[in-house]
Amino acid sequence: MIEKTQKIRKRVPVAAIVIMVVLGLYTVSVFVPLAWGFIVSFKSRTNFTEFPFGFPDKLMFSNYVTAFKHFEYTLDGTTGDVVGIGAMLVNTLLYSLGSSFFSTMSACVVAYVTAKFDFFPSKIIYGIVIVTIALPIVGAAPSELHIVRLLHIYDTHIGMWILKSGFAGLYYLIFYAMFKGIPKDFNDAAAVDGASHYRTFFTIVFPLVLKTFSTVYLLYFIGFWNDYQTPLIYMPSFPTLAMGLYSFTFSTNSAVGSVPIRMAGNFMIFVP
Repeated sequence: MIEKTQKIRKRVPVAAIVIMVVLGLYTVSVFVPLAWGFIVSFKSRTNFTEFPFGFPDKLMFSNYVTAFKHFEYTLDGTTGDVVGIGAMLVNTLLYSLGSSFFSTMSACVVAYVTAKFDFFPSKIIYGIVIVTIALPIVGAAPSELHIVRLLHIYDTHIGMWILKSGFAGLYYLIFYAMFKGIPKDFNDAAAVDGASHYRTFFTIVFPLVLKTFSTVYLLYFIGFWNDYQTPLIYMPSFPTLAMGLYSFTFSTNSAVGSVPIRMAGNFMIFVP
């Protein structure tokens, strides 16, 4: 009992309580609309009109069947070909997985070179990244589109991977800080054993930042999965699910005109 009474209880700082309350409110603001949309996706058109904020009288699983059946994208042009959800899923995976890998790998490799090799171009590259982050670049899409067409990589998956393999950005700085924190003794020991720079990077240094690489890759993947504007401009013949969802949401088809069915289409794409 004496030992218990002699223990000093740590008080929770007021700032920590305020931060927890703010984060809690933010979490509620995110999940409440998400839960409402999920409930609405199982309602009928009449039930939603009468009780938009209540639980459904009957679970309308047919909303998802209707959304899946009419989830399609019509290509522009004279042919007017219709792309189904299966083809859009393949296009989305190719675009998201490939673009995420090349974006993450380019930032990782360039950050490693500039962090571990102390030569003048490294400082220039680091300065360029800082400037591009500080100064917003507006109006670059027309010039990028013109260059892509000249290189004959327009409307191709490989072209999108090349276009997304830039390193300038916040994730470059994250990798740069990670590589700066790794002792140089690892590189020196590998050099003594006869390892090349490539072997040192892939067998010694890269495993140390694998968790960071996976996290950045995941964040890139989420962004590319939800991106509809870039494929719409640079890859119009290979529509993604985001493009299909955009077309589905503003469709004039009476079969998908109700809010519950459109919500079902949204959550159907949200599942992955």
